[in-house]
Amino acid sequence: MSETELYHPLIIRRNKEPLFYNQDHDGIQLLAYNPVCGDEYHIVVTIIDQQIDRITFKGYGCAVSKSAIDLLLDQVQNRTIDDAKEAIEFYLRVIDMEEPPDEEKYPLAVFQKVKYHPARKECAILGANSLLSFLNEHQKHDND
Repeated sequence: MSETELYHPLIIRRNKEPLFYNQDHDGIQLLAYNPVCGDEYHIVVTIIDQQIDRITFKGYGCAVSKSAIDLLLDQVQNRTIDDAKEAIEFYLRVIDMEEPPDEEKYPLAVFQKVKYHPARKECAILGANSLLSFLNEHQKHDND
């Protein structure tokens, strides 16, 4: 695999066989939508006692956006809101790092190669931005 090749085997696998996709459950629905390319996902979150109890998604989009959301949800499932926000913020920093974490230890590092494909960066961060905005608003309303 070349240094700039975007479609890592993990991206392909999690696009075809996502772990958190299309599992219906009650919860708060948020929209992750990119009007430029048409990727659209509904992320469903259940929060109990400031912890993400369950999180799933459904919708459609490219392999990068779908697998990125799936892998990100794996990182935030069963975490407190603060820990989930920290995990999302770290992922967003990884995208731009010169020396990303090892992919074996941090699977989301496979998306770091979007820096060589600027048009795909929005795909890789679509779910992260939507989820982070939601968690910030949720926490703000709980503190009011």
